[in-house]
Amino acid sequence: MGLPSFVDKDRIGVNLGRIDRLQRLAGIKQLTVTGQMFDQTSGVDVQIVGMNPDGSAMAGKGGSKTTIPTYESHPLVANDRVPMSQRQINLNITANLDEIASRLTDSKDGVRSPKGWARELDNGVRQSIKKAGTANLLRNMDHSTKFRYKFLVMWNAGYEILGRTLISHNSAQEIPVHFASGMLIGSMLYSLIEFVEQRKNPKYRKSLFLGMQLDRAVALRALTLSQKLIKDLRPDKK
Repeated sequence: MGLPSFVDKDRIGVNLGRIDRLQRLAGIKQLTVTGQMFDQTSGVDVQIVGMNPDGSAMAGKGGSKTTIPTYESHPLVANDRVPMSQRQINLNITANLDEIASRLTDSKDGVRSPKGWARELDNGVRQSIKKAGTANLLRNMDHSTKFRYKFLVMWNAGYEILGRTLISHNSAQEIPVHFASGMLIGSMLYSLIEFVEQRKNPKYRKSLFLGMQLDRAVALRALTLSQKLIKDLRPDKK
């Protein structure tokens, strides 16, 4: 990762098992984490509000604060022709070592603290996986899935309007509830069909739903919020 030489790298542990589980859950084929010196750190641009009698400038409280992120993430997303249940991405995460060092210098841990470095790196990796993985699971629906969703919408709309309202004379207020239920059941049936067709495909990701894999997205969010990926192996040692 290219951490500064004054950081005890032997004390920073990476849980590869948890990272692998998150990658498989989110469809991240390859994850790369690097550290770079950007020569840019957060700071406050002081606003000059007047002049002192001796000619020196007088600073005020109206300065603007510039916040530089500690990391950047760049997912390489597949095109929308690949089914969402099989789509994989590569994720590159770049840590801003200058910004991390600057923040730790102003913290109680200090810039040499393995605990502080592990905390900042863990946050960057977890947030990047959550953001890129959620996008891969929920966005950029492929053409075949869009067609199936359109079919479900038209089928359920026609059934509710013609079948329930005109023939069965049910209340129009019940249509939204029945329509949503029909979409959910239809999505799960399509997902079951896809599972039967793709169960031997190593790239296929199981899900209860067609297209947008809501169950996986919820699980990904829960795991990235509750489980650390990088930590100080000897937190009691100064």
